[in-house]
Amino acid sequence: KDNEIWNLNSEKDSSSTATASSRAIYHMSTIAEVNKTVISGNIIRNVFGVEGDAIHVIFNGGNAHLDSRTSIKDNDIDGFSRRAIKVQANGVKVKNNEIESKQLKADFPNLNTAIDIQYSSGCDVVGNTVDVQDMGCIQVYGGNSANLPNARNNVVKGNTVKLRQPSNINGYAIYCERMYDSV
Repeated sequence: KDNEIWNLNSEKDSSSTATASSRAIYHMSTIAEVNKTVISGNIIRNVFGVEGDAIHVIFNGGNAHLDSRTSIKDNDIDGFSRRAIKVQANGVKVKNNEIESKQLKADFPNLNTAIDIQYSSGCDVVGNTVDVQDMGCIQVYGGNSANLPNARNNVVKGNTVKLRQPSNINGYAIYCERMYDSV
């Protein structure tokens, strides 16, 4: 809470096959979360690398995402090479974050989505402001197999999105796929 994180840049080592990942805040577990975790009030600037995600929450139990009581709120994120917020857990609340990025796919070919909720259920994406170019703004989707289940009971509402100079690949404001019983 209330951290300032600046200028992360992981570069792939030519002798390694590993992806160069940068995370300003990384919250993960292989068991369901019992207590509440709050990621809030952070100022995050310039998270780069092959996979530069400012905030990443992952609760994975093998074949499915697990329950998390994480709240990601009131963060100010500017500059990332892949995503501002990536969620791979159930029950995460993403609220009132300010996200901006002027990065272009020509410079950062792995640019993806400002807020990316993957194969997760019971998540809220509410009241966020997203101002980006050459990428998607908000994406919530489920899978189509036992290993990648459909997304259910998600809420996406009250967000303000500005998409400048969309690319041919990811030029969308809000994208939802295989998301059921949701608003």
